[in-house]
Amino acid sequence: MKITHEEIRHASRVMRIHIPEEQFAGLAAELEGIFETMEPLLAADLDGLTLKAGEHCNRFHEDKPTPSLTREQVLSNAPAREAGCVLVPRVMEE
Repeated sequence: MKITHEEIRHASRVMRIHIPEEQFAGLAAELEGIFETMEPLLAADLDGLTLKAGEHCNRFHEDKPTPSLTREQVLSNAPAREAGCVLVPRVMEE
């Protein structure tokens, strides 16, 4: 499967990540290799096969309340704190 630079540009916009244009050729080659490896899996005939989940799949347990950490225990692990709260770096501009 041929991967175009426009497809990489579109994917980077959708994922909101910056990919330098000089990396497009190498990235396209890597993605083409991945898709080439997957082609036999996608072409496999699955007619007549049934899914058999093991006995360990989808096990649900009763929801029981358990003790949690105290505020002091949580704050003792925080790198920065103020007024009983954990301080985190600003992620949005004003």
